[in-house]
Amino acid sequence: MTKRQLFLRTFKDIWQYGKQGLLYKLVISIFSSAIPFLNFIYIAQILTHLAAKDFDHVYQLIAQYLVLFLILNALVHWLKPMVDKKHQAILRKITALPNEKLLVMNFHYADEATIKEKIHQINRDQIQNASSFKVIYHNTYLLVEALVQIVFALILLTPLWQLDKGYPFNWFHPYSLNGILIVLIIVVITLQTIWSQKTMQGVDELSGWLLKTNNAFNYLAHNLSEVEAGKEVRLYHLQDKIKQHTQRYLDEYKVFERVYYGGFGKVRLINNVGSQLVTGAIYLLIGVRVISGNLSVGLVVQMIGGINQLMVSLIEAMAFLNIFAQTAPMQRYYELMDLPDEEARGSLPIEKRLDNDYQLTVKNLSFTFPGADQATLQGITETFEVGKHYAIVGENGSGKTTFIKVLMRLYEPTQGKVLLNKIDADKYALKEFYQLFSVVFQDFRLLGLSMAENIAVRPDYDRHQVNNALRELGLNDFVETLDRGIETYLGTEYDPEGVHVSGGQAQKIAMARAIYKDAPVFILDEPTAALDPVAEFEIYQNFSQIVRDKTAFYISHRLSSCRFCDEVLVFDRGRIVQRGSHENLVHQEGKYKELWQAQAQYYQ
Repeated sequence: MTKRQLFLRTFKDIWQYGKQGLLYKLVISIFSSAIPFLNFIYIAQILTHLAAKDFDHVYQLIAQYLVLFLILNALVHWLKPMVDKKHQAILRKITALPNEKLLVMNFHYADEATIKEKIHQINRDQIQNASSFKVIYHNTYLLVEALVQIVFALILLTPLWQLDKGYPFNWFHPYSLNGILIVLIIVVITLQTIWSQKTMQGVDELSGWLLKTNNAFNYLAHNLSEVEAGKEVRLYHLQDKIKQHTQRYLDEYKVFERVYYGGFGKVRLINNVGSQLVTGAIYLLIGVRVISGNLSVGLVVQMIGGINQLMVSLIEAMAFLNIFAQTAPMQRYYELMDLPDEEARGSLPIEKRLDNDYQLTVKNLSFTFPGADQATLQGITETFEVGKHYAIVGENGSGKTTFIKVLMRLYEPTQGKVLLNKIDADKYALKEFYQLFSVVFQDFRLLGLSMAENIAVRPDYDRHQVNNALRELGLNDFVETLDRGIETYLGTEYDPEGVHVSGGQAQKIAMARAIYKDAPVFILDEPTAALDPVAEFEIYQNFSQIVRDKTAFYISHRLSSCRFCDEVLVFDRGRIVQRGSHENLVHQEGKYKELWQAQAQYYQ
């Protein structure tokens, strides 16, 4: 997109998401700006009638003013909480849009490191970058009030454009002075715009470098403040090295400061000098009108108020131009938002079966990540029997986890099909298909909620079922040591009395979550990496008994899980190169025997 197209799309989306907030702001701005407007209007008339000693009219004007003032103030105080609430709600919605997109986009995009980094950059833009979607909306919101104030200020200054009497000098004629004033305003705005654009261009050229510098600086600052990193920092004497890198980035940042603050310092200088010249020109025009005798004292006060309001509002309105400082933030934003969403292809409901008779089959299954030259999975055709337990083994990068994600339809296959009970899986409703799986991935996440809510993944839960899942994994003794039991919060994000569990305990809680869901198919993707081999074997052995009537897949680099599985699937370079029982494969020449012999010492 060109810069023009980019910002046209931005403002179109801002209107889509924020039109209610902008309209609310317009209404309250009219009422709030009308208060100082009426102040000057009525003061001007009161002074004029006082000078004419028309006291009866003065009393009427004061009474009218007080009534209007009370009405407007009441309206503003009544509307302000509603307007602020709406504005904050829209800001929260806009802030959440990138993360909401992450939840609905095609999962293989959401799972990419580059996309996760892009979302991190966008969220940081939303906080500190004037050219981000959230800040552009907020500045547009503020611009509404500035424009309303400008309109009221111009109404206050309308007497400057009226011609009542002759003038001694042509240059002091109101039309001549008004023309000079308009030219002066145009020159100031043009200079301000030109220099702003020049500064913005320089900022835009530095945006890529600044992003990398900020990322590196934030990473270093995080490590300096991270308690867990303290061990390495101390043991390897990294304090001075980190400080040196931090200081280098601070020194490099001065380049950006010279461009940004130097450029916008000149813009502010143009604004200030220009506003003083415009103010002086208006005062000169007022002075000429007073000397000529065709401007009353009341109108002088009115226009002085109009001048002050006009100049303040003009400066605020021109500050809006800062949103065009960079194009990179909005380009990043739309690169993310334009990624394809998860396709809801199917709509068939999945039959609820008490016998868990859900047979999974893959035919000629291949998968290639977007932009990748080589397929991660290639031509896999397998059928999995209901109720059997399968171990999935192979070296790093052999495609084990990717296969599971395609099997679950988190990734859609590039070629081939996943079948459920001999029907194409993509014909089923995706959310219902997900319900077939109880999964624990190696990069599982626990939330800062109670232990029970983490296990049930919902606020209303079955206490007996939660306790049973914990008991199955040997966590009941640990829970009994907690004052609040399963209602104890994990971490202190939401409750200062929460607990921090160990890596092994966290993995067991994640496995308890899978047991609580009690789906027909269980998948464990290396969730026991924090446990020693013996503890892992015991967990898998117990877990195998828990899910003995379910179909289960176990992924592990440690081959202890293979002993109690019915079959082993051996992955190598995106293909299943061997399949069979542990007893058969360990005595055959091939990849499995090679992997087993490399780890045999741990299982003897």
